[in-house]
Amino acid sequence: MANKHSPVIRISPPEFQFYPLRQGPGFTARLHVKNLIEHSVAFKFKTNAPTRYSVKPVLAVLHPGDAIETYVRSETPISDQDKFLIQSVPLTEEESDLEMTSAEWKALDKRRITDNFINCVMMRGLRPRVQSIESRSSSPPVSPRLSPIPPSPSPSPSTHRRSVRQPDQKEAFPTFKVSVC
Repeated sequence: MANKHSPVIRISPPEFQFYPLRQGPGFTARLHVKNLIEHSVAFKFKTNAPTRYSVKPVLAVLHPGDAIETYVRSETPISDQDKFLIQSVPLTEEESDLEMTSAEWKALDKRRITDNFINCVMMRGLRPRVQSIESRSSSPPVSPRLSPIPPSPSPSPSTHRRSVRQPDQKEAFPTFKVSVC
């Protein structure tokens, strides 16, 4: 298990950079969260203004080497008084097999949890168009909230097939099941 003082996750950028939405009112920020250790890690976002912000995902488990993009949206301009906290905790093997829920998070030993405060920055102009971590990878993303729907008939979990797109075929996009906690 990781030392309490060594980082278990990396967040980038180091603050929420809020940009105006391209269409409609409101502001959005994106944060990349990556597991840095050889065990699964759970994380949870908290804010002092929960009615002003929508955070997706608020709570997730990252297995070794996994990363996820977290999105925050606000309908109103960002206030200097608004604060965010990301809490992280290395998980035991038994805990990493569970679907982390708010009830399971509350049951964790608070002495194991590391707190990291995240500043908010209001950016001028529109967000530069960049690829998300999911679109940069060569395979569909697998996260605690999304899991690929296997094609019929289901291949074994260890089988990875690559299809070659024929010139006359339409490009297919991966399909995902969304599980709501």
